[in-house]
Amino acid sequence: MLNSSASNNRAPGWLRSAILTTLFLLAIFGIWQAFVVPPCGRIIHAAAECPVGSTATFPNTLGIAGGTLFTMTISGVPTANGTYTIPDSFGNDTFGLLGTVGTWTADQTLEDNVNLTLGTGGDADIYYNGTSLRIQPDVVGTGDLVLYSADAGVSGPIFNIQHDSASPAVNDESMLRFIMDDSAGTADSMASIRGVLVDPTSGSEDTALDFYTRAAGTAAVSHLRIGNNGVLSIRTNLAPTAGNSGIVFADQTAFSGMPSNTAGIYADDVAGTVELFAIDEAGNATQISPHPTMFLNSLPIDCDLPWAFQSTNPYVGKAISVDLCGALMALETLTGQTFITVQDLPPSERRNWADDQQVNFDRCIASGGQQGVDCVKKPPPQWMIDRGVPALR
Repeated sequence: MLNSSASNNRAPGWLRSAILTTLFLLAIFGIWQAFVVPPCGRIIHAAAECPVGSTATFPNTLGIAGGTLFTMTISGVPTANGTYTIPDSFGNDTFGLLGTVGTWTADQTLEDNVNLTLGTGGDADIYYNGTSLRIQPDVVGTGDLVLYSADAGVSGPIFNIQHDSASPAVNDESMLRFIMDDSAGTADSMASIRGVLVDPTSGSEDTALDFYTRAAGTAAVSHLRIGNNGVLSIRTNLAPTAGNSGIVFADQTAFSGMPSNTAGIYADDVAGTVELFAIDEAGNATQISPHPTMFLNSLPIDCDLPWAFQSTNPYVGKAISVDLCGALMALETLTGQTFITVQDLPPSERRNWADDQQVNFDRCIASGGQQGVDCVKKPPPQWMIDRGVPALR
């Protein structure tokens, strides 16, 4: 009876065979998963099972937990909105793949010297070389970098260069720099345009725009400044103490050998005083400031405010100087007529030479000095001292 009861409780033979077969197949599958298929090739795998450099192929929609780096080949049809969703510890991000639409909602990082390549033919690159961010629009072809706006109004695209300083100071700069290779293949800064903070005081800020170029291999220096008062300064960063909307020339080498169909204006030092000259195509260099210092210093002081004409021509090999004040005084003596009228200026229009020199000296020091010229206080020319202008204190 006991044997009969045990026999009746035993599972049928076909069921036992099915169970044993299933257990055998599961064991074989587990061994295959463990030894034949690499961890990243399994349909289901745990986070961090994929070693760096391994490759896994997944069908259709993909979900990955964790942050292990590996290469993926994704086949099949993406989700309905054209994205593959890859959860990470910061949330769900989507990325574009094989023509799908991608959207990032968290920071993405490209390592140093890793290109972000744009264009079907690999036409343009954006990458960070460890020091600078580089945009190359002509990797393939001759593309340009275009700042574009479709605004139908007056305003077009705006290109901002911002110097966000925690402690703004005089001479702070923002710069647009032009770099080119020299004949040795060395990349050098050849020119630049710089916005300069002349006065950082809130509510009364003053600025200037400087244009730098190189000459004879030396470091680029400012050859042109547009000041906050509308003064255009050539080879100097200082404007007059008073006045606006004019041109100031620093003392430089006199012009010679004018190109065809040209004429020019320049400043040159004459006996310690910088004078203004005009030169024509034929090489006639004429002083157009009417006080040639060296010549006036040699004249008698009969004229209260002397003026003269002076011009040279290197091709003719001659220079001419004319004492215009003296000539008119002689004409007055001969004719008895008055051609010269001298009037005293009111005190409000008079200036003190020494005071102005001190102000300009202080401004020069504060701005870091003029381009290629030392900051100095210059005495008045001798013909002015002879007529009562005090020398420097």
